[in-house]
Amino acid sequence: MGQYNIHICGQSHIDVAWLWRYDPETIHDCCKLTFTRAIDNLRLDEDYVYVQSQAVLYETVEKHFPEIFAEIAKYVREGRWVIVGGMYVEPDCGIPCGESLIRQCLFGQRYFKSKFGVTCRIGWLPDTWIHNWQMPQILKKCGMDYFCFSRGAKGEEIFWWEAPDGSRVLAYRLRWGKFKVDPRPTYGKPDPDLKEFILEVFRRYGLKDAMMIIGAGDHGGGPTYQEIQNVKKVASDLEPEIQVKFSRPDGFFDKIVKEADGLPVLKDELDFELVGDLTNCARINKRNRLAENLLLSTEKFSLIASKLSGFEYPEKQLNRAWRNVLFNQFHDIIGGSVIPEAERDAHILYDETFDIGNDLLRKALESIMSKVCMDGDEMAIIVFNSLSWVRSDVVDVELKVPSSWKSINIIDPEGKPVPLQIIKHGRNGKLRVLFEAEDVPSLGYKIFRVTRGEVPIGHEVELRAEKDLLENRFYRVSINEIGLVDSIIDKKNGRELIAGSLGGNLLQLIEDMGDSEGRLIRYTSDGRIFNRSNVFVGKAWNITSKPTVRVVENGPVRARVRITRSFKTSRYTQEVILYSRLDRVDFNLRVDWHEIHSALKVGFPFNISDPTFTYEIPFGAVTRPMSDEERPLQRWIDVSESDGSYGVTFLNDSKYGCDYRDGMVRLTILRSPTWPAFNTDEGLHEIGYSLHPHIGDWIRGDAVRKGYEFNYPLIPYVKSISKVEMPFSFSFIQAEPENLIVTAVKKAEDTEDIILRLYETAGKRTDARITLNLYRGISSAVKTDFLEETVLEEIEVSGDTVNFSVNPHEISSVKISLK
Repeated sequence: MGQYNIHICGQSHIDVAWLWRYDPETIHDCCKLTFTRAIDNLRLDEDYVYVQSQAVLYETVEKHFPEIFAEIAKYVREGRWVIVGGMYVEPDCGIPCGESLIRQCLFGQRYFKSKFGVTCRIGWLPDTWIHNWQMPQILKKCGMDYFCFSRGAKGEEIFWWEAPDGSRVLAYRLRWGKFKVDPRPTYGKPDPDLKEFILEVFRRYGLKDAMMIIGAGDHGGGPTYQEIQNVKKVASDLEPEIQVKFSRPDGFFDKIVKEADGLPVLKDELDFELVGDLTNCARINKRNRLAENLLLSTEKFSLIASKLSGFEYPEKQLNRAWRNVLFNQFHDIIGGSVIPEAERDAHILYDETFDIGNDLLRKALESIMSKVCMDGDEMAIIVFNSLSWVRSDVVDVELKVPSSWKSINIIDPEGKPVPLQIIKHGRNGKLRVLFEAEDVPSLGYKIFRVTRGEVPIGHEVELRAEKDLLENRFYRVSINEIGLVDSIIDKKNGRELIAGSLGGNLLQLIEDMGDSEGRLIRYTSDGRIFNRSNVFVGKAWNITSKPTVRVVENGPVRARVRITRSFKTSRYTQEVILYSRLDRVDFNLRVDWHEIHSALKVGFPFNISDPTFTYEIPFGAVTRPMSDEERPLQRWIDVSESDGSYGVTFLNDSKYGCDYRDGMVRLTILRSPTWPAFNTDEGLHEIGYSLHPHIGDWIRGDAVRKGYEFNYPLIPYVKSISKVEMPFSFSFIQAEPENLIVTAVKKAEDTEDIILRLYETAGKRTDARITLNLYRGISSAVKTDFLEETVLEEIEVSGDTVNFSVNPHEISSVKISLK
């Protein structure tokens, strides 16, 4: 039979917030009592080993209970308190963007190293319900070789999990052991049967070692002393060939990795659970997306300002804002399964984040402009682009002009007036203006002058708007008598985008008896719960009640048709939007929501034969088979013909779940569960989404860039200027070729170097070329891990440019030193 080993780890999963608030309950109840019990057990039993994740919990104990923190540090040094996870919290891994997931590891690992001198080697997400396919690469480049999880297994318990770039971690599905306390007194019966457990591991994987965790969780607790003794009693009653012992989880992994060459390899994402949590608490989802976008843009321009003009990089303020965002990415908070009081706490953190981010962004742009031009009396709009490619888009800006001006002109750097549209007249010369900004440089700016105009300068009007029709040079959009979009003609490619007779932009209200935990529930014919499902299975109503339709804007830059209707207890306002020179069809939805036990979706029946469905995930994209199950996405889903000849990208600004049902791709907008948390999401919501038809598949159709552009509007900065000392149009950072996306530009953690993060989108090996135009030459550059500690590769430097290779689907961190 040989020797078999069952490694036992005591632990407690602590929900930072769920059916309670972080402050006071998690701090003063969960953490204090759980950690005190763990320390008492370590003191009483010298064989015992305890495991705990989440840097934020250690932070709060350090602040509120320093004597407990000192005891934790003592047992960490002894090796019997094991820090795992390496993250700030245990986040959801489907909703946060890729950069947020790296920051979870960066903040967590740096905290653990600074306070305890350890770097976590084990990723630890026992309660997370979405695990995206790039997680092995993120974990590996953040110092973690192993990964423990519970939800979302795809048939295997122990396996190599391989990311699209080939990065691997050894993954293990955690098993909880229950060693019951029997009042007779005996030790009770263990669950599962330990002998059968270890033999099953051996039969399936040829391994004679397995790991099991014990201890109460969610509200904390961990193992009791009696449970620890029960483990020892069970161990003493087993055959001598089966050893049960308390062990460090990294010791277990280090042992099995030597025999792991023949283990299964999963080259895919893990499965999905609790998919309703992709939509719960919609305001949290939206503010998470906006906060990520704001902080990443602020970092980029703060770094540029610091190198260009001596601006002091606001590291402490940015870190505080990031901690707020990372905290709210705890899986139960961002998944919306928390009680309303905990949701309100999350919004307090978002309020602070937006205050910090907006203030720092304004200061960074002011500092950059101090080098670009001198103060004066000529009004200018400086348009900034925080993305890493040249782009054209509309700019929405507020101006204050002399009250004597009858009209205004906006002049581009070549001296040509650009199309503009005054969309609001205020008092005392205040105007809200929409104008077209073409070819704004990557991570740079373009200056437009504002001049007096007696009458608006005429431009060729390329828009047409009627109650039942919008048209520009790209599309002809028809709206039928019930307010649905029954036709979108792609004029350039001669294609009809909408299939069927009913139409698209269809709102559907679905009976949803699922819970705030994210479970969608399937019923039998007699009304009993059959199982918990990933499919919205309740009765559905097409919201086609009589609408009010009117044209609210008619060019020359933007045209909008507004459709308003009520259904049941809620009111819906949809806008269909075309721009004169943008090749997408935008939609805006405002909902005054008052439904209970319902879900809201918006759907389009695309005229795409034999469709292939590709979804954006953090740092990449994945193709999934057609399904009516709810699936996670980030900024877009693409539906293209299987031969790659034509398709459409369905973009969004704040949603994370969708499905395919009855020939329609449906984006999930809202849910209103009442148990166990009363999260009905009542009140006003606003959501933006868009369609971008294209020739070719999602790669040729530029889905990735279109998704970023829809979520990162151009940034206008109004200033009175005189002499312009730098070019009127300028790029500070350029990245080539087009299949590389720069997601972050920031100051290095421990030096004044630049950290530039990018990823490859098209699945091909690429020669990258990054150019910095910061008026300081580059002295050296290296590829580094995401913790900015280990040099992975030296990089060639040529003047202001660095050149290096990027593997297919690789996420790269580049550290650049300036002269």
